Amino acid sequence: MKWLATKKRLIEELHAVKNQNRKLVEMNAKLHYEMREPKYVVEAILQRGINWYDYESLPYAERVIYHANAQAISRNETFQNEIKYLLADWINHLATQSKDFAEVRDIRAMMNGIEMMRKRFMEIKNPEKQTSKNTIHEAI
Repeated sequence: MKWLATKKRLIEELHAVKNQNRKLVEMNAKLHYEMREPKYVVEAILQRGINWYDYESLPYAERVIYHANAQAISRNETFQNEIKYLLADWINHLATQSKDFAEVRDIRAMMNGIEMMRKRFMEIKNPEKQTSKNTIHEAI
């Protein structure tokens, strides 16, 4: 009788392992699918959800305001001075206090992020200068 109970327990464990294996295969397939999508990759790295913002999907009047705000920020002397101060402070820290390559890499990434943000402000398109192919007063 003892061998029967052992056999029954082993069969139950085998079924549990097969069930767990099936779930792992499903999870693996889902991960492979998700890793092809940039949104899922970014969410996995940041460990939180992310919403992509597309200012070009705003109504025309709001895009005009958005562009004007971006230009005002990118040309603002205080903003430019604070970016310069921040970058100089980080460079000073790198030169005098950094302990290892990981810290240097992290600060370089932050510096690149600041530069990307500055460029992003300057690259926001002016909807008033964008030409449309179908305008009311277009010559025939």
